[in-house]
Amino acid sequence: QLGIALLAEGRRKQQLDVAAAAMFAQLSDKCLSFGELAAHKYADVVAERMRMGRPITVEDAQIAAIALTHGLRLATRNVKDFTEISGLHVINPWQLGAD
Repeated sequence: QLGIALLAEGRRKQQLDVAAAAMFAQLSDKCLSFGELAAHKYADVVAERMRMGRPITVEDAQIAAIALTHGLRLATRNVKDFTEISGLHVINPWQLGAD
């Protein structure tokens, strides 16, 4: 959305806006949202990391909170930023099966 918003007004911007709206409509029931429960878990994640002296970005804490709220494993190549979060199981899909 940001990239589209930054474009100059014109036909290309309008076409991309329509295409993006269609894509988001198709994905709306497939994306996990950051709701009230995740917001509470977010606070726990950030506080835990702050107490450890290991700050975490807002975005990473939100991702972790959503996964924790839904009891899901988190698949990411960026494992280091999600370590030491209580209850979070992190999987690096690029290392699966590598011995």
